[in-house]
Amino acid sequence: MKVKIDGPNVATNGSKYVIRNNTQNYAINWNSSDESVATIDNTGTLTMKKHGIITITANCVINNITTKFHKEVMVGFPPFVLEWSIDGQYVVTARCIDPNDEPFMKYLLYEWKLKGDNVSSVNMDWVQSTEPEKKLVFGYG
Repeated sequence: MKVKIDGPNVATNGSKYVIRNNTQNYAINWNSSDESVATIDNTGTLTMKKHGIITITANCVINNITTKFHKEVMVGFPPFVLEWSIDGQYVVTARCIDPNDEPFMKYLLYEWKLKGDNVSSVNMDWVQSTEPEKKLVFGYG
């Protein structure tokens, strides 16, 4: 039997998730690699505290055999730098500045939207969400 952790790849600070136990009638022992970033209790409730990367470990003992599964989760939005230019058109790009967070960028969707009639009256709206399996998208318009 394989223990599988069905839960978020990226989670927001302060959020809670219940990780499903797919082992039928067997108890799971849960563990978080860094409880200052996130904790997980014996019911599988994962509580996010602050930005960081944790590894969740699930252990299940069946017929004296311990089965383990690990899953990495990034908590919070990664630090990034915005780079922009105005040369006939407005271009904005973002670059993650923490190499440990880069593998999780594929799970984030964020975009910029411009509002206004001209450059001097433009207001930036920034939208960030954590939607699993979405690609990182940069947009303007």
